[in-house]
Amino acid sequence: MEMIGSTITFTALPYTSNAGWDDTQTCLAGTRQAEIAKVMAWVRKKDISGTEQIYFLADVVGSGKTALAHSIAWECSDCNLLASSFFFDRKVGRTNPRNFIFNLARDLGSRFPEVSIYISLALRADPNLALSQPVSQLFKELVLEPIRQSNIAGPIVLVVDALHEVETPEVQTILCTQIPSLSGQLRVFVTSRPERSVLRSLGPAITPHDLAIHESANRADMKIYVAHRLEQIALEHELEKWPNQQLVTTLLDRAEGLFIWIATICDYLFHHVYPDKILQDLLETMRESQLPPEKKMDTLYSSIMALCQWDDVYFVEGYQQVMGVMVVENTPLTVDGLQRLHGTMPRVKAIVIQLASLITGLTSRGVNRPIQILHSSFREYVTQRAPGSHRIFVEEQNVRVAHICLRLLNDTLSLEAIGCGYLNSKKGSGVPNIEIEFTEEQWYAVEFWITHITNCNFMNSTTGVQVEEALSTFLTVYLPTWIEVIVSKSKYQSLIPLRRKLPDSLSLQTSKTRLGLPLRQLLKRLMEDESRLGEVLIVIEDLKDMGEDNWDTDSDSDGKSSLELESVSDSSDD
Repeated sequence: MEMIGSTITFTALPYTSNAGWDDTQTCLAGTRQAEIAKVMAWVRKKDISGTEQIYFLADVVGSGKTALAHSIAWECSDCNLLASSFFFDRKVGRTNPRNFIFNLARDLGSRFPEVSIYISLALRADPNLALSQPVSQLFKELVLEPIRQSNIAGPIVLVVDALHEVETPEVQTILCTQIPSLSGQLRVFVTSRPERSVLRSLGPAITPHDLAIHESANRADMKIYVAHRLEQIALEHELEKWPNQQLVTTLLDRAEGLFIWIATICDYLFHHVYPDKILQDLLETMRESQLPPEKKMDTLYSSIMALCQWDDVYFVEGYQQVMGVMVVENTPLTVDGLQRLHGTMPRVKAIVIQLASLITGLTSRGVNRPIQILHSSFREYVTQRAPGSHRIFVEEQNVRVAHICLRLLNDTLSLEAIGCGYLNSKKGSGVPNIEIEFTEEQWYAVEFWITHITNCNFMNSTTGVQVEEALSTFLTVYLPTWIEVIVSKSKYQSLIPLRRKLPDSLSLQTSKTRLGLPLRQLLKRLMEDESRLGEVLIVIEDLKDMGEDNWDTDSDSDGKSSLELESVSDSSDD
């Protein structure tokens, strides 16, 4: 693999966008000042090592951990101390620890030229590293060793939010075993719910901190937040002399230290016609105190959802469809995008308006922004504990969205587009630009149909026949075109997860007999662009998975080739 190994750089690593800190998601000005000061004092503290390099904040759902993590990242960035930040989020499918390591390596390489050299050398020594190595080895080769070998005047800070939402426990292992060996160069601020599995995997060596949600400092911060939010509501609805102090005190008492409880209440009031009256009603119905945080949030969500039109069969059907997409989507869509995804029914705007306090991104000023579920605790409620028609079944929704994506693709890719067909031609070089424009929901289908297919058991579903028919049409007619489009407009996606999921009746459509030559042609074109060498490795893995060991487009699949990348095969077969 000399021709790849000699040119690959750290920029070949994939990068997950929108996973870092966001200055619009920080704590309200004037709140959490003591906690921020405490963390920043730890950041600047000299001569700490071992597990002291990890500040582990573990607190209950809705306590404000994520907002604090954004604030810490902002403070560190402002002081030029931030190495990277990564916010795991199950709502948008951001749960893969490999993506976390890739982002961290890319961020470190971008900031420190010396680190970028060592990362690039590691990739050149093993071009298959990003694909084949376990997470702990990835961290060692792409983060730990490059930092250790570089002359970084530490400390630099890594912010990691929502450790409990990582799909596998390797990150906890890295925190325990690898971070302590960096001798103070890297400090890690990490948040999580205090789930038993997380606490057990981190062990007694890493002491958890909490936000002391029942203490006076937290109540004082919440009082500032409540005053700010209720003032906004009063201005919006032209309410004079509202709220009174007794109402604020009662609201704080009911919240029992949970910021997300207050935020959800205020969002609901803002969207209601009579916020003053509805607040009184809500406080009357939620008198029970000392509930566990999860139960308290469930009770609030249930109270808000009870006010929707559950006696209207069209609302119930629309809720299942719209909320179903929002639960399983991999990136948020706008109201218009959701509407086009579904066609004329349901009327998406009418559905989401009733759920406005449980959704972020809605605006009354005509701005069409992506909308998504307010908080991970609400997603957990509707998918695990909500009663009756309030419950969303993830498996069913993945099947339904997979079917929608396939129908969209079969319609969209049937259109002739300038630039298509380049994988059937040995003429030209590089990846041409395909002149085709996609609407928001069409592009969603292009990007994520494989994810939805692989996240469900469509063959055992009630709509399995329809999904299989749509999938058969797509694979038979449009799969090569999709590969051309995704590579032209974005990045190549591995077919291995799809191949593992397909029934025998469809497996021929992703075999080397069908795709061997197009993928070898794609490989040749991608190898002409140094910035796409990461995709080269993925194509090679796909070809190997199909049993193809010849990479040359100028020979048949049984011949030997001057482009045969023997070292790739050797390294991945170890």
